[in-house]
Amino acid sequence: MAADPVLVDLADLAYQPFNSAVRQLVYCETGRGGDTVLVGGEIVVAGGRNQRIDEAAMRF
Repeated sequence: MAADPVLVDLADLAYQPFNSAVRQLVYCETGRGGDTVLVGGEIVVAGGRNQRIDEAAMRF
């Protein structure tokens, strides 16, 4: 089975103080704690920045 892992930054405010990884991930995570995302073995988000698109080109 293939998996698409997400690495979460535990220094994010949602995890302070760190008590229960599962509870805090489900109830406190807003999306800003996702640091790195791998899809099909390829890094698509690194350091919280999308690696597939040019974000600067999308700005006006």
